[in-house]
Amino acid sequence: MAPAGKYRDRVRFESFTATPDASGQLVETWQTLGTFWAEVNAVSGSESFRGRKIQGRVSHLVRVRVNSLTRQITNRHRMIIHGQIVSIASVYDPNNRGIEIEVQGEELLDS
Repeated sequence: MAPAGKYRDRVRFESFTATPDASGQLVETWQTLGTFWAEVNAVSGSESFRGRKIQGRVSHLVRVRVNSLTRQITNRHRMIIHGQIVSIASVYDPNNRGIEIEVQGEELLDS
C-alpha cells in the first residue's frame, strides 16, 4: 500500500459529455467523474510565442490510488488541479500492481 502522506492534493477528474437540451441542440459540458486525494508534481514548464502572446505550458505528473472510478480515467478526461484545467496526455500503472496510477497532463497558461 502506498503511504497516505504523499497524497496531499485534491484533484477532480471530469469527463466530456454532449447532451441534447429542450430544443434538441447538443450542449457540451464536463461532468465530474470523481475527486481524489493525489500526489501532484509539476514536472516541467516552458513558454512560447503564439501570435502576439506568450503562452506557458506546465507538465504535471499526478499519482492517485486505484479504485473503481480511477480505473475509468483515460486521456479523454481532464483534471482540475487547484482550480486549473489540465488536459490528460497519458494514464498508466507504473508497476502493473493495481495500487496506483500515474496521470501525465499539460496545463496551458496565457499571459
